[in-house]
Amino acid sequence: MFCNRWYTMSPLTAFVLINTKIGAEDLVSDAIKKLIKSSKDLVEGRVYSLFGEYDLIVVVSAEKIESIEGFVSTIRKMPEVTRTTTLVSST
Repeated sequence: MFCNRWYTMSPLTAFVLINTKIGAEDLVSDAIKKLIKSSKDLVEGRVYSLFGEYDLIVVVSAEKIESIEGFVSTIRKMPEVTRTTTLVSST
C-alpha cells in the first residue's frame, strides 16, 4: 500500500480523508474514536467532521507504517465508509 521508504521514518502521521454514506457521519466518527482508543499501536489520533468534498478527517500518529496500514484497512472495511484517501507525513 505504501512506499517502502516510509519504514525507516518516524514518527509517522497519517491524514485519512473519509466519505460516508449519507447520514452515517456520526456513526463512523464514533466507531473510529473507539478504534483509536482501543489501539495499542497508535501514538495518538483524532477525528474531525468536515464540510465539503469529504465528511471526516482522521489524524493519527504511529511509530510504524504497519500500524497505520492496519488502522486504515479497518476503516475501509466499515460498511458505511464509501471512500478514503490517505496522506502520510514523516514530520
